[in-house]
Amino acid sequence: MTEALLEIRNLTTSFTTGGLRVLAVDDVGFEIGPASTLALVGESGCGKSVTALSILRLLACPPARIESGQVLFEGKNLLALEESAMRRIRGDRIAMIFQEPMTSLNPVFTIGYQIIEAIRLHRDFSRKQARVRAVELLELVGIPSASERVDDYPHQLSGGMRQRVMIAMALSCEPGLLIADEPTTALDVTVQAQILELLGDLQRRLGMSILFITHDLGIVAEFAERVVVMYAGRIVEDCSVGDLFRAPAHPYTRGLLASVPARILAQSGTEPPRRLPTIEGVVPSLGNPPAGCRFHERCRHRIELQVDTERCSGVEPKLVELRGARHVRCHFPLLEVEA
Repeated sequence: MTEALLEIRNLTTSFTTGGLRVLAVDDVGFEIGPASTLALVGESGCGKSVTALSILRLLACPPARIESGQVLFEGKNLLALEESAMRRIRGDRIAMIFQEPMTSLNPVFTIGYQIIEAIRLHRDFSRKQARVRAVELLELVGIPSASERVDDYPHQLSGGMRQRVMIAMALSCEPGLLIADEPTTALDVTVQAQILELLGDLQRRLGMSILFITHDLGIVAEFAERVVVMYAGRIVEDCSVGDLFRAPAHPYTRGLLASVPARILAQSGTEPPRRLPTIEGVVPSLGNPPAGCRFHERCRHRIELQVDTERCSGVEPKLVELRGARHVRCHFPLLEVEA
């Protein structure tokens, strides 16, 4: 079995505000192998971005606090490193693309200046050498006339071009792991497809792994190999993308799939419904989560079952392994009940 590039074990991250402790990430764990793509999915507020920021230790402490767990990257526990050692890893071995480039790019510096600074922070390059490398990176991500655009400011570029600049900056030191936090959310579908194609091509050329954070299952279907589904700070399902689309094991995952447009489901071989249903109710408060399964108040599967489901509201389910290297957090997994 191939050794994991990144392994997260029992990661728990909380925020304290107004005297209230909020568990944004609660006992989360998964692995990413070399040169592979894992998608982390779930609706807004489920803990996806906090998980990514915890990996890189980019959360402000306080109010945030990584309470427990391990983040093993290339055999090293990142949570146990000194801050100086962590700075050497950020942007070098692990890079991150954020959702909105205009909040990440400094508007008063040229894009070339910002890429050059990222290169010189981790590499022994002169400013001239770093500029040459910056132009090469801009060409690599498909920016035309890169030798001229390197002196442009962020506001002179379109949204898609700014996102390409962010990718160029992230790839400047050829990282082993790229964390992409919803990098296509603010883009139109045509540019989104171009960015995804670019990331896939760069991954094949550079051999890097990708942690792709998204709420768009259409992207997951075409881009990832494995998927982790989060709900209310916890992992509820972890399986291959093929297994997820063929037969979801958790009722929440089934609800997410039911909201995917028919065209995407047809491409994955799943029979599309005539009308897109919704998941009724709202996400529970992470400061005061419900007893038992955190999804039980919104779970249609619990209502449909002809069995005693008091366990759902009274006993918190564990993340257990089913057949086919699939893990699910549910007392009555769909695969077992419907078999």
